[in-house]
Amino acid sequence: MARDGDRPPLLRVASLASRITAGAVTLAVAIGIAGFLIGTRPEPTSEPREESALFVSTVRLEARAVNRAWTGYGVARAMNEADLTAQVSARVVERPESAEGGLPIERDALIVGLDKTDYDAAVQSVQARIRATGAQIEELGARERRLRDQVELAEQQVELAQREYDRVVAAADRGAATTTDLERSESSLRSAERAAAALYEMLDTIPAQRARLEATRLAEQAELRTAAENLARTEIRAPIAGMLQEVFAEPGELLMVGAPVARVVDLTLIEVPLRVPVSAADSVTLGDAVVLRSDSNSAGRWTGTVSRIAPEADAASRTVTLFVEVRQEVQAAIDARRPAPGGEPVLLPGQFVVGEVQTTHSAEVLLVPRSAFQGDRVFMLREQDDGPRAHSVPIRRLFPVEASFPGLHPAETQWVAVDPGTRAGKPVELGVGDRVVISNLAELQEGLLIRAGDATDVFAGGEGASPSGAASSEAGS
Repeated sequence: MARDGDRPPLLRVASLASRITAGAVTLAVAIGIAGFLIGTRPEPTSEPREESALFVSTVRLEARAVNRAWTGYGVARAMNEADLTAQVSARVVERPESAEGGLPIERDALIVGLDKTDYDAAVQSVQARIRATGAQIEELGARERRLRDQVELAEQQVELAQREYDRVVAAADRGAATTTDLERSESSLRSAERAAAALYEMLDTIPAQRARLEATRLAEQAELRTAAENLARTEIRAPIAGMLQEVFAEPGELLMVGAPVARVVDLTLIEVPLRVPVSAADSVTLGDAVVLRSDSNSAGRWTGTVSRIAPEADAASRTVTLFVEVRQEVQAAIDARRPAPGGEPVLLPGQFVVGEVQTTHSAEVLLVPRSAFQGDRVFMLREQDDGPRAHSVPIRRLFPVEASFPGLHPAETQWVAVDPGTRAGKPVELGVGDRVVISNLAELQEGLLIRAGDATDVFAGGEGASPSGAASSEAGS
């Protein structure tokens, strides 16, 4: 077959022209077919898109008189605790195995024993001096008795000498006695009187000597008490029943006066200084119940009562302090064992807690389920021409309420009280009879068309088994 290069020029031009003509005809036919199809296509009919309604569960708001609740924060502390220090200087010679931090201890149980040799000797020395002083007092008593006997004899001698002297004087008046007889009789009388006076003087010193000895004995008895107390202080015992926080003294260690030995904490009575807003002072009274819970993720909950109220408020934090007492089970507190699952743990000193004070002061408030809140806003139903739509409104919380209101919601126990009055001179958007949404909050948007069911109907066996179940089954309707 001959190639194009071998053909004459005229034939090559004719071949190219025929190919171009065939392509143009094909393109024209295609364009014609396309135009025919476009011209004969049917026009589509447009229909309005139907908006689907999201099913939600609602609660109808009502005003109820509930007790005012206040929330505060505080750190627990033990009402009874003891920091033990050494009251005498001595070396540690005994520490029982039970004296370890974290173990329970009974009242008067030994924690640390000190060397008592020197203090025992001091007690014996003072006791010996007291016995010696007592012997001197007894000897002084015997001496007093002897002196009194001698004084009695001396008085008799003076009486005899006086009678003899009177007789001689009478005889001398009659001339029957000489001057020598008179002088001799007077000298005997004076000698008897001097002997009696000397005995009187000795007897008079007895009370002073006895007083000095009694004072000495009193001082020695006081010294004995001090020595005995120092001897007793060599045994450092628990002043209260509780738990040993820590024992610092080790066997062989020389303790000086004031050295820390141990710390004992009684867990049966705990106090929490709870700081609440100053405005709570007008409604909180002594004896009001307080529910405490741990600020951590633990499930600890404790019930206490307001025992005292501080007379002054803190101007910086605008709070007032309520003192809450919590009494714990003695066995659980002493043993400090964590209870079995479902039981109450022990409230420990130093633990930070959140307290809710349930006052006896009641107030008329609107109750909104806590589950209805998204931050500080809730969704309510607003009726439109085409049906109810979701409307987000801001709301100011007053205080939490933990109670059951079957007429509002058969199963809900966590509520928030809101003020049904005005804010900044304008009525609040929520009021009695309004319905707030408590389910499918994540899917709600402002103005979204919704189909609502009342929570009381839902839990009573109406549409859906539960708000969440009804919402999930109807969400695509």
